[in-house]
Amino acid sequence: MAGTILQDSLKKIGLKAELQAVTFPQCSERVSKQSTMPDIAPAWDFASYPEAGPQLNREYNSAFAGSTNYTWYSDRQVDRCVNLTRP
Repeated sequence: MAGTILQDSLKKIGLKAELQAVTFPQCSERVSKQSTMPDIAPAWDFASYPEAGPQLNREYNSAFAGSTNYTWYSDRQVDRCVNLTRP
């Protein structure tokens, strides 16, 4: 449903989005490599915590690229700031 809402909103500003329904195994395979990562992928919900650190670490630490860092974001300075488990 979120995809069709996004598709409709983009259409209103002149952009055409092509939705592709995939199974969970297909999605997992696509996000496992940067070369096959979709332009937009489903959001990952995260349990509420009193601080943002654990979520930022999981989603932006380059050590997790292709697993919980689905955008394959990589920046050494960001890694040093969000990495809560390693010195």
